[in-house]
This record gives sequence, C-alpha cells and structure tokens, in this order.
Amino acid sequence: MPAFSLFYDSWLPVRRRSGAKSLIRPAEIASHMDDPIVAFAWGRPDFDAASREFMIGLLATAFPAPENHRQWRALYDAPPTPARLDGAFAPFVEALRLDGDGPRFMQDFDVLEGTDETPVSGLLIDAPGANTLKENKDLFQKRGQAAFLSRPAAAMALFALQTFAPSGGAGHRTSLRGGGPLTTLVAPSDDDSLWRQLWLNTPKEDEAFAPAAAELPRVFPWLAPTFVSDGKPARLVAASATPAPWTAHLLQAFWGTPRRIRLVFAANDARAPCPLTGRIDDVIVTAYRTRPWGAAYDPSFQHPLSPYYFSKGKPPSWLPVHPQPGGVPYSDWPSLTAAVDDESRPAKLTAAAQARLAARAGVTDARLRACGYDMDNMKARGFVEAQMPLFILPEDADASTRASVAGLARRLVDAADIAASIAGIAVRIALAGERAKGDTTPFSALRERFFQDTHDAFFAQLRDAFGVADTLGDGAARQPFAKVWLDTLRKCAADLFDEAVNFDAMPQKIMDRAVPARRNLTGAFLGHGALGKKLFTALEIAQPEPAGKGAGKRGKKMEKSE
Repeated sequence: MPAFSLFYDSWLPVRRRSGAKSLIRPAEIASHMDDPIVAFAWGRPDFDAASREFMIGLLATAFPAPENHRQWRALYDAPPTPARLDGAFAPFVEALRLDGDGPRFMQDFDVLEGTDETPVSGLLIDAPGANTLKENKDLFQKRGQAAFLSRPAAAMALFALQTFAPSGGAGHRTSLRGGGPLTTLVAPSDDDSLWRQLWLNTPKEDEAFAPAAAELPRVFPWLAPTFVSDGKPARLVAASATPAPWTAHLLQAFWGTPRRIRLVFAANDARAPCPLTGRIDDVIVTAYRTRPWGAAYDPSFQHPLSPYYFSKGKPPSWLPVHPQPGGVPYSDWPSLTAAVDDESRPAKLTAAAQARLAARAGVTDARLRACGYDMDNMKARGFVEAQMPLFILPEDADASTRASVAGLARRLVDAADIAASIAGIAVRIALAGERAKGDTTPFSALRERFFQDTHDAFFAQLRDAFGVADTLGDGAARQPFAKVWLDTLRKCAADLFDEAVNFDAMPQKIMDRAVPARRNLTGAFLGHGALGKKLFTALEIAQPEPAGKGAGKRGKKMEKSE
C-alpha cells in the first residue's frame, strides 16, 4: 500500500460557493475561481480552523507572500494555478508523508517501540480523558465515538492536537502557544473566497532566516530526533537563525510538535466508514504510541496568528491570549485589532493583513475571525468562534490618527465594562443584598448579556468614528461619541435591571432594597458616586456638580459592593 501523502493525495474536504463539496490536494486550494472554495468542510469547527492554519503554514513555508504590496495583490486577484503551487510544495514532500517507513508528518522521529498503545480517540481534544473515563464522568463528552479514524481525519486530528495541545499530564507538553490558544484571522468583507482569506494572512519570508527548503529539520521537527524537554529546568526550543540543537526556524511556529506521538495503522478489511468523515479509507488509524517530554517552546517563540498580552509574572513576559467562557466579546476588540501598547499585542498578521487591505484603494472594512478551544486545564469546555467587524484606515493615516481611534475604542470598552458592573451590582443588591457574591451564575450571566445587548451599538459607534478618524485627536470631536455611548449604556443597564427586578410582584423585603438600588443605578449614569465618576472619566465627560451627601453615601455603597 503506497504511503499516504498530504502532498499527492486529495484529502482536504472543501465547500465551494455553489454548495458543491469535494476533496482537494493542498495545491488545489485556489482552483476553479469561477466557483471558488469558500470553506473547509470537515463538519467540525476545530478541524476547519486547524485546516486554515495548516494551509497558511504551508504557504508561509513554501510560497510566502511577496514583500511588495503590488506583487502580493496580483496573486490575491489572480491566484496561482495548482501546477504553480505543486512546484512550490514539491521540495517539502518528504515532510508531508503520514505513514510508511521513515519520518512521518507531525509524529516523533523515533518509532516509540515498546510503548503502550492509546485509543486513537485520544487525538481529539474534546474527547474525554483517561481519568474521566476511569471515574465514569463522561456525561457530556462521550467515550467511544471514534474507535478508529481514516488517514485524512487522523492527519488533521494530529495537526490540531499538536497546534492547540492542552496539558496532557506529566511531561506531555502544551502547544507552542499553550493549551487552546486563540487564533485571529482577517477576512475580506466583500469576498468569501478561501484563497483570499488565506493569502491575506500569509506571512512574508523573514530574511533573517534561511529559506525553509535549506533547513528542513529546523522547520519540520519530525525530520530529526526529538529535542526532548526532560530535566529541571526543562530544555526549551527557541526561534533563532543560528542552528543549534535547542533552536528552530521561525516557521516551526506552524509545525511545532510538543507531543511525542506515533500513529498505529491497520488495513480496513471491513470497509468501515470513518466515524468523523463517513469516508471509507483502505487503511485506518486505530491507536497511537506516545511518550512524554516532547518539545517545550520558549515563551519568546511567538506565533504570527495569535494575539499576546503582557504578564507581570516572574519573569515578566508576553503570553498568548486564550479564549475564555463567554466567547470573544467586543470588549476584546481593541486588544485583538488595535496598535501595540504596553499591555497587548494583536497578532502580527492581523496588522499585516490590515496594511494589505489599506493598500487596495477603496477598502474600508473587513472581518476579524477569532477561534480556539476554551480549556479548563486538560478539559475542553468548548470550541469558540466569533466574527467582528474590522475597519480599515487609509494607507496614509499617520500614527497619531491610528492612536486616536484606538484610544477611543478602548475608552468605549472601558466605559462598557464599568457600566456592566453598575448594572450587575444594582441587580445583585436588589435581589440578594450587599453580601451576595457577584461571580455566581445569574450575575455573571447578566454581565455577558450586557455586552451582547450593546454589541451592535458598539460597532456602529466605531464605524462612525473611523469615518472621521483624522479629527479624533481633538477632545471636542470625541464628545459626541462619548455622549451617545453613555446613553446606550444607561438604557441597556436600566432595561436589564427592570427585566431582572420585577417591581410588580415583589415582597416588601426585596422592595426595600430594589428601590434604592434602582435609584443608585440612575445616579451612576449621571456621574454620581464612585462608579459614576469612573464612568465619566473613562468617557472624558466632565464630572457633574456634587449631588449632596446622600448621593455620595450611595455611591460609596455601590463601590464597596463591586
């Protein structure tokens, strides 16, 4: 049986604009642009997301974006033919073989003989772990859903695991970006072509590093013995143009192998269809062998598709952003899209994609696509996907204009965060009293609801602001946006309070708390009390005259309850 090749074989499921579905080779990603491919079609959002990263990584390695915007745009408008991409991918064919003798795609260089076999379902991040199965706790994550996998499904499951790897127990490393990283991509708002989405987010070649074809083992770590991370402290792999056992090519960000895994194959004599794809493969993957202490990556080794935040831990460092319960609210928008500051860095390619779109005359908006696993240590709580509007400043916009519009976005978010607290505290005091905890489910859900209900208004404000971005350096020009946003927040907070606190059917004991709580909420949106002052400060609105001793006491009461 010939080895399964991710280069030669048609294995990636795709959907075209017409709705037609088919399997393609990677080189066919831009084929038939009269009916372009618009999405991967695995039937699993994590596999679709991993496929996008696989293709961007392959393009970055073999067909990087040109430095010149005009040359980049030429390929955006007239994509490369399959023959041209085949020629670009051909030097890397040995790294794209899934089975057979010798090195295997995303698997350990060692065959790992004498190691116990693990069911292949363990490759799926959302599958129940060994301890969950032992204690019979797989209530929502059911066991036995994938007793085997076809080779295409196994290849993508393996790539997704290595790319998003959560903690796997002692010595079983997380991915280069930690467990369940957030990935952000920029997509054009006027085109659904998958090629254009991928090409928009493909990095250019870094001239500090040798061409990938000249340093295959430093790009694809499975082509050489594993640099194991045992010992204390763990031996870390860092990106460096200087070859050494502990260094890697910058492109290994796309091809990291924190897990030491070797797949186990068997003939599919029963002609059983793959549980994930429904396709019948002549050879199936039934299990895998694994050992601990795969590659551990230095935190300085950053991924171009992930945003980062600054951690003041010991030592201080930039760490990748991870999805949280509640998804990706608009409160994350400034840190995912705006300019780098002391606390956050958008993904490197988010900035590059915006610059590419800005260089195309007339482009004013796009979409930001964010996705990733929401992990609780080793347990997957869910796969998060979100899309947000992205507004493109003209190519000639200066740094002060960019800083002004980014600053306004942050102020709007800060104000919304304070307003959500005002609403949550008022409802909590009304229904449960001052001593009730604010992080319990009903009150945390109210906070999520606040951001959901003000989502459209936030982006409407931003769209208008980007239209007059060159004026926002003037505080007076920002005032209309601040006042409209304050009114939006006030109305949403009042509506949520009135919905949660029903005055028509309320015991007197609760009424005694609810009436002053509603009054304090109203006062806060007039700028009174500690939170009201914080709200007005965030929006750069002048503070009102002192409202008297009573209002001051009520404000302190609300602040204490925060």
